[in-house]
Amino acid sequence: DGGAPIFAYRIWQRTGTGSLVLAVNSSESNATEVIVESLTRTTAYSFVVAGVNTLGVGSLSEESMQVWTLPVAPAAVEQLQLEPSPSRLNFTWEAPDDGGLPIDFYTIEMHLEDLEDLESGFFLVGNLSSSGCRCFQLTDLMANRSYRLQIFAWNAVGRSPVMAQASP
Repeated sequence: DGGAPIFAYRIWQRTGTGSLVLAVNSSESNATEVIVESLTRTTAYSFVVAGVNTLGVGSLSEESMQVWTLPVAPAAVEQLQLEPSPSRLNFTWEAPDDGGLPIDFYTIEMHLEDLEDLESGFFLVGNLSSSGCRCFQLTDLMANRSYRLQIFAWNAVGRSPVMAQASP
């Protein structure tokens, strides 16, 4: 402390093997614990700390061991394209962000619009491998009925959030 008490700390972060960046707290804080936000998943980070007193910023601590952020479930399915016809519906979609792990499969759920309970009214109509096309065809649809679809992407962490629902 150079003879003067420490009144704050500064924290630098390193992403992978990059340069140290004063990113965790650009202003001094006297907290000895901090939550680091806006990290990228499946990425290595390390940190150094320096005390601040009336004489200035002290020497940097030893660099921490690298820590890795974890993958997450995929993002919601994107860009759903619908091609309706009188008795069937063809649809395709774009792969969402995979959350840091490969997408294993997709599930398609359908709901008949005239059912009262939207939450319990969805039922599984398709389960697709992530390899190949991101496309599905619903057949034997009845005229003058409304259908609501949900498509989910799955990886080893879990299921994507609900996509924007589509009603052909």
